[in-house]
Amino acid sequence: EPGRRMAIVAHSAGSAVALAACESLPADCLARVVLLAPSVSSKYELTPALLAPRRGMDVFSSKKDWITLGMGTRLVGTADRHWSAAAGRKGFRLPKTAAAAWEACRLRQHFWSADQSWTGNTGRHTGAYAPAFLQTYVLPLLVTRDP
Repeated sequence: EPGRRMAIVAHSAGSAVALAACESLPADCLARVVLLAPSVSSKYELTPALLAPRRGMDVFSSKKDWITLGMGTRLVGTADRHWSAAAGRKGFRLPKTAAAAWEACRLRQHFWSADQSWTGNTGRHTGAYAPAFLQTYVLPLLVTRDP
């Protein structure tokens, strides 16, 4: 149904699946992509995946996710098979190219801060599952209508 509004929300290793799906989709066919604590490399090449969501991609990361996305990815690697920092902990690192400016327009990175603790999100790996966090920070992104 090409006229139906669709969005993708993924967590941790599911972000690798979501990004791979976005890479194979036509441009602007999704409304938005939301990644929660993505366990892919912070150097993941996002350009192909950023074409699919019309309203861009929102990524929620936390430096406090040091067990799963810190020690865990150092021991077993990231979901895209790298032994490097995970985007869910450090954020995505955009290359220093002309494409980086375009990518920056479609990529919004949200880092956990202590003022979000009231929602139940403590900054750990599953913190984004807290109902008040989802209601306050994630759901509004999904219900925003296209212009």
